[in-house]
Amino acid sequence: MGRFSIRLKITIWFTAALVVIVLFAYLMIFVVSRQILIKTIQDSLVETVENNVDEIEYFSGMDEIRTDADIDYLIDYRKGYLEIDDDFLSKVNEVYIGLYDGKSRLIYGENPIAAKVADLEFVDSEIQKVMKDGTGYYIFDRKLTAEGLNGLWLRGVVSEEQGERQSFGIMRIALVLLPVLVVIASAGGYFIAGRTLNPIQKIAGTARKIGEENDLKCRINLGKGNDELHQLADIFNEMFERLESTFEKEQQFTSDVSHELRTPMAVISAQCEYTLEKERSVGE
Repeated sequence: MGRFSIRLKITIWFTAALVVIVLFAYLMIFVVSRQILIKTIQDSLVETVENNVDEIEYFSGMDEIRTDADIDYLIDYRKGYLEIDDDFLSKVNEVYIGLYDGKSRLIYGENPIAAKVADLEFVDSEIQKVMKDGTGYYIFDRKLTAEGLNGLWLRGVVSEEQGERQSFGIMRIALVLLPVLVVIASAGGYFIAGRTLNPIQKIAGTARKIGEENDLKCRINLGKGNDELHQLADIFNEMFERLESTFEKEQQFTSDVSHELRTPMAVISAQCEYTLEKERSVGE
């Protein structure tokens, strides 16, 4: 990893984290959405059955039936008639509703697995699950208690495959959208990392220029800001100012010393030259 830039390292780490999150999201979608969909299916089953309870009435004779009202269906039952209201829905969102007598015979409605669950005992207001040919079905029974309806049952049936199809649909959408989001987020992270690390490149460039040109007057210009990199740039600029000031003082000191020593050295040099112009004795 040492040969990779910091920008690339950040992007790789960010992308890896996103991939882990996406995999976790897939797992959650598969588990949670399935549970939610199953709960939704069961609620829809119960609601559909309950909504049909009041759509069935018993009349002992034809004279009790309102002839001016819309009659959807009449069934001979015992010594009278069952009126199935036109609002009775035998199939809603793949929820099938059937009207049964006390002998588990289907009187009205639909049940795609009627023959397969003919021996299943009716249980009032409870959801049962049965497996038929590898497929799970949820069944909800409701006992009718209105006058003349004793012994009649409403049975709702819905396939578990309905929720599985919806769950697979969500998974297919997630399989397309989440990888696209990872790619977009990674590209955005790479761009943001570059923008974030750009001041470091400016700092390095300024330091390199000072080293190559021996120009201590160069300063790092990052513009306005108060983040860590701007603070670092300010510290470097302060250091450059101190180095420049120290270097200038050193140059000034050297210049002053050179100036102060120039006259005495000239006198000494002149005296030496004068002394060497003629022969001198050892004493002299």
